[in-house]
Amino acid sequence: MTVDRRMVLRGLAAAALGGTVGCGRDPLARGRQSVSLWFSYGGKNREVLERMVARYNASQQAVYVQATFQGDYFEALAKLRTAIVAGAAPAMSHVVGEVVPYLHEAGVLEPLDGYPGASELGLVKSLAQEGTYTPTEPKPLVALPFNRSTPILYWNGSMLEKARLTVPDTWDALRDAAKALTNRSGDRVSTWGLECPISWWFWIALMGQAGGEVMRQDGYPLLGEEAGVEALQLWQRMVHEDRTMRPPPGRDYNAWQVTNQDFLAGRAAMIYTSTAFLRYLEDNATFPVRAAPLPGFRR
Repeated sequence: MTVDRRMVLRGLAAAALGGTVGCGRDPLARGRQSVSLWFSYGGKNREVLERMVARYNASQQAVYVQATFQGDYFEALAKLRTAIVAGAAPAMSHVVGEVVPYLHEAGVLEPLDGYPGASELGLVKSLAQEGTYTPTEPKPLVALPFNRSTPILYWNGSMLEKARLTVPDTWDALRDAAKALTNRSGDRVSTWGLECPISWWFWIALMGQAGGEVMRQDGYPLLGEEAGVEALQLWQRMVHEDRTMRPPPGRDYNAWQVTNQDFLAGRAAMIYTSTAFLRYLEDNATFPVRAAPLPGFRR
């Protein structure tokens, strides 16, 4: 480990990471140790990241973080894998959380525990990977949680007000609200009550609400058992029986983009998506955007 790399960790912990554009021509980079960072945020999040890293680069004279946008998580991960094989991986990369164990097992992540300040970051236990590796011995910290998003319910404030509905806080209330908000004429639907990408991320949330667990403490996979089935049944009933939920077309994050666009265009009254899109939806909607925790079940 070099002193420069330690300084990078301290700086990124303070500046919360980020990205810049056009940094190859930035006079601030001259005479400094250059460190590459690949990131996946676009839109408003990208703008914030770029400002953050620019502040870090301006705050000291030893290290220059050269950040590059690499597309969404799936695109960035494909590029990262190729770069690792080619021996040209960046010093730091922004990846979706679930791939961290795979990268660690491949031996391509450097332990961070020994860096000055790593033990003083005050990470929430679950985000600090505590209990991630079971049932084997503790493993080192190999990644820092950054801007972790959570699934959330968004709704069109005007539509709910017009329908005189309250925000659904249970699965049953969600189904009832989706029925009231769906606008159908024959086989044509102009507004869906609910739209949600069919993703493991939302299924995990539903499964947890039904009281399930992905794994036992000894590492045995449970996949929610009956609760995992109940989560899928909720989707099936809303899609096939109620015909109030649209599973958006598209693969990977394309489906998420379709969900956001349908919501902004008034084709979906309620959507499940990430907290990361809050500012984007607020800035682009022509109606009041409201948000709440996902409607619950047993939990």
